[in-house]
Amino acid sequence: MNEAEFSKSIDCSFPYANREEAIELIDTSLSISTNAAFMVLEELCRPPEGMAVAKETLLDFIDVWSKKVDHPLARLVVPIARLMVEGNYLSGREAEKVAKSIAAFKGQYSALNIAYFSSDDTDESLETVIHEVRERWDHSE
Repeated sequence: MNEAEFSKSIDCSFPYANREEAIELIDTSLSISTNAAFMVLEELCRPPEGMAVAKETLLDFIDVWSKKVDHPLARLVVPIARLMVEGNYLSGREAEKVAKSIAAFKGQYSALNIAYFSSDDTDESLETVIHEVRERWDHSE
């Protein structure tokens, strides 16, 4: 399974109600790529609209995820994912700093998505930073 196939398999259909299956998906994501692993974290901190998932369930899965994922970005993004589950968000400036830090890790689009959705970006400056990072990644070797 590649990243695109994995993304389709979990998009809006993550098994929030089945802990064993959710943990298997975390393991599967790690066998695919770091970006796939961050796809799972993104699903955990941003469940589909209208899907009722207990905050405790999401925080439990984030804890499981963080114990399994050994990547420098995890230390940066996991606290943000937890904040989002709690209904809290970063300021635009904080989210911009996070996005700029993520930029050093080419191709980590899902981690970048978490940064993007971590703020309301009222002045659209975060959107500009996100766009610049994606452009840089898309046009580099």
